Amino acid sequence: METGGCDSTWENLSEGEDGVFTFNEEAHTVTINSSVENKTKAAINGANQFAAYALAFEFSKTDTGKTEALNLKSKVDRDQEQTVNLTGDVKLTNTGIIGIGKDNVEKGKAHQFKGTLDGGNYTITLDIGAAYDKNISENDLAAGQLYAKRSDQRDTHYSLALIPFAGDITISNLTIDGNVICKIPKTVNQEVKDIKYPAFVAGAIGLASGKTEFNHVTVNTKSSVTEEATDAKKLLAWQGGFLARCEGSTLTFTDCTWGILRALMMNVIPTTIESAALRRK
Repeated sequence: METGGCDSTWENLSEGEDGVFTFNEEAHTVTINSSVENKTKAAINGANQFAAYALAFEFSKTDTGKTEALNLKSKVDRDQEQTVNLTGDVKLTNTGIIGIGKDNVEKGKAHQFKGTLDGGNYTITLDIGAAYDKNISENDLAAGQLYAKRSDQRDTHYSLALIPFAGDITISNLTIDGNVICKIPKTVNQEVKDIKYPAFVAGAIGLASGKTEFNHVTVNTKSSVTEEATDAKKLLAWQGGFLARCEGSTLTFTDCTWGILRALMMNVIPTTIESAALRRK
């Protein structure tokens, strides 16, 4: 999970016992208020609990000897299958929260989410890449704007989705709404290098690497990939509705909807920017 760097990132989140963090000013420590049973089971209601789980998913294996200021109420074992159930809507608008799992590392090195995500017929509203903070103009490089990452750049991203990288996963009874926004920097040129590391942009999953199942899932997310400037070089970017790219063993859909159409998935041919070809029954 990645966040922006300005104070307004947290305007729709809170601190304290019911918030994402608890601060101890005397000890100079911060505690992530994650609530995970046996490091594998979490019930999530609202943005605060989603953020706490996502942070625990990322930081549970951090060397605590080097980060004594950071504590977790409960940890996540990323090597085990996770069981995550929503008990309410999760609205991530103006939070800077992207998704579950680190999104700025290449495939093969990423933190894969594996297990089940049951939405309980609730909605997750994404706000990935949106410009936020006060007095934002069209030309401002706001903290919320995201750029697909290449090896010669910093603070940018390989996979933008609710779950950037997934192993064996089942997503059920969930509506995914909101926006996923990505820009292609004018400095990259994949015709020369980095061709084996594409960028992934989608609503549910960026890169699916295992057995993937969608059951009763609706994706209304608006995903966009644009060039930073007219002289931008080529970037290999896979863009989709449910998922950007599948390299796993099986991919199944049961009673799933993309937008207002009955759909399996939206697949974009990997060039700089291509129109979407929607496969449907």
